[in-house]
Amino acid sequence: GNNAGDGFVVARHLAIRGVPTTLVLLSPPNELAGDAAVNHHIAERLDLPRCDLSRAAVDNPDGLAAALDAVLGGAAWLVDAMLGTGATGEPRPPYDAAVRWANSQAAKRLALDVPTGLDADTGEAAATTFRADLTCTFAANKRGFEAPEAAAHLGELQVVPIGLPTAAFGFPLGA
Repeated sequence: GNNAGDGFVVARHLAIRGVPTTLVLLSPPNELAGDAAVNHHIAERLDLPRCDLSRAAVDNPDGLAAALDAVLGGAAWLVDAMLGTGATGEPRPPYDAAVRWANSQAAKRLALDVPTGLDADTGEAAATTFRADLTCTFAANKRGFEAPEAAAHLGELQVVPIGLPTAAFGFPLGA
């Protein structure tokens, strides 16, 4: 999805620090663009463990949960790097199935920038929304995070500075 580049970066930094990681691709690598494509290439060059479930998600969407169990079952943490700030409405397949699977797991859940299924502008949560224990959002708090209904999906919220000037947002950081 549109947040994949952030996921590749986080996996790389964790792996460099000796934390075991497994990247799961839900869409074909050749469809990645921009930062996501660049950071996927870096992950490939570093030979980070990854599993491409994009074909399984298309060929057997009902079997995606079993495939995720086989790859990630028993993980201590699950990182949501699927859909980003521009996503609205209900996550489409296969992301919806991946969110339902993640929410059913005992693992701690980390959302990067915004939980998949949560509208960053309004705070409206789709019926299928990633329930994070921790959300690390980049540069500034998202407007929708102030909505009362967003809290159930954000968990603990951390704003991570990434070097962007306050003036770039047109509103004060944290607003």
